Amino acid sequence: MVNDNDSTRSVNWVDYDSDGDADIFVTNEAYQHERLYRNNGDETFTSITDNALVNDGGSTMSSSWGDIDNDGDLDVFLANDQGNDALFRNDGDNVFTKLSIDIVCNNGGNSFGSNFADIDNDGDIDLFVTNAFWGGPWNNFLYLNDGSGLFSVVTSDVTNTDLGWSFGNAFGDYDKDGDMYLLVANCYGAAQNNALYKSETTGNNWLIVDCTGMVSNKSAIGVIVKVKAMINGEAVWQMRDISAQSGYCGQNMLPVHFGLGDATIVDSIIIQWPSGIVDEFEAVYAGQYLKVTEGETVTGIAEFTGAGFNLSITPNPTSSSVTLTYHLIKSENVRLELFDSAGNRVTNFEIKDTLVGNNFFEIDRNKLLLANGNYFLVLKTNSGYGLVKINFMK
Repeated sequence: MVNDNDSTRSVNWVDYDSDGDADIFVTNEAYQHERLYRNNGDETFTSITDNALVNDGGSTMSSSWGDIDNDGDLDVFLANDQGNDALFRNDGDNVFTKLSIDIVCNNGGNSFGSNFADIDNDGDIDLFVTNAFWGGPWNNFLYLNDGSGLFSVVTSDVTNTDLGWSFGNAFGDYDKDGDMYLLVANCYGAAQNNALYKSETTGNNWLIVDCTGMVSNKSAIGVIVKVKAMINGEAVWQMRDISAQSGYCGQNMLPVHFGLGDATIVDSIIIQWPSGIVDEFEAVYAGQYLKVTEGETVTGIAEFTGAGFNLSITPNPTSSSVTLTYHLIKSENVRLELFDSAGNRVTNFEIKDTLVGNNFFEIDRNKLLLANGNYFLVLKTNSGYGLVKINFMK
């Protein structure tokens, strides 16, 4: 990887093969091929060289990943300068198919930035692309998804009014009403104003899921969120990955947004955390800004088992102190971190040279002045980690 000498413009961490770890995708200028590196899970990577995605040879400025056809894996858009862009469908097993007949691949342009978002809340992700740099002012591109991963051009103020040079862009919902906002970074003549747009209300329903990591990173980077709902009488699964960046100079909003069409209830939500923890929710009403903390749906004893030890906590729920039991197969240092339900760390403990076998640790609620509610206790060692939820009641 570090010996590939290319004119690299951007990079994505993305789990393209859905195996639970982050792979690396690199875009290159100068009509060089892109680079795809599969994570082997042991701190090594394998360069993938035998699929259409890495043999297309466009002058690629950046990329955006998203599930355009709602089939449960991440497809990818390539923003190319001085020519057509490219859109590849992920068919699994390291196979990517270029959607050559789609308008996205035949609309010309001089593209830099891109982002997917469901701007009409109909249950599939749409695409925005910025154009810039060469010659005079450019139009940007906005495409609507028909639900199968095929796109059509949208003519609107977003594409026809604010001409110029546009680079970065970001979707978000800053007033939490389910309608997407689009911020476009412009720089024509070094004096062009930026632009802010709001999607037109369609009457379709929506859901926003805001994830907070506990064992995983607090920003929940790398999390996969899947949502199932009955849209127009059909069961539809949608999937989002939480990442920090999309496209050139672009940014994703970390809370993930789902359009739900006419669905008023989400049948199922599955949240897959980088730690391996999976949270599941059922029968969630639409129109919510749903905040989820890693391990929130884990209850009872032996909630989550890390590498090399088992966890249990008793009594639970409790009105006073609790005792954590953990089993080690080798002697090592242990760190305990206690978080509240909002993901704020309350306190931590360091336990040196813990012995092989069962070990016990008491947490005194009164000494820590803990209010009623749910807390999360994370245990970390060099061998792995685990998480249990504690319910302190009156």
